Amino acid sequence: RKRRKVAAVAAATAAPSPPPRRLPRSKIYFCTRTHGQVKKVISELRHTAYAPRTTVLASRRHYCIHPSVSASEDVDRACNVLQASQSGCSFQRGVDRLPR
Repeated sequence: RKRRKVAAVAAATAAPSPPPRRLPRSKIYFCTRTHGQVKKVISELRHTAYAPRTTVLASRRHYCIHPSVSASEDVDRACNVLQASQSGCSFQRGVDRLPR
């Protein structure tokens, strides 16, 4: 009996354990070609237990980071012209090597 009391007292007086360390949040970038695909992905994500925050970028006009293309009045046309040019878009190089 004495040993149990000593163990219980020792456990009660031990230093509290530190709170569990929080892991950094992951970011997932999901690209689609159509608005219908975007709607489907958002719908499926809402049925999960994770309830992630989402942002839809929608089109080249909203997400293009190329300085001359994004400043153009017709972003879609400027993007197509740049991609068809000899040099291509420096921000798009290597996209074909990304896992699908």
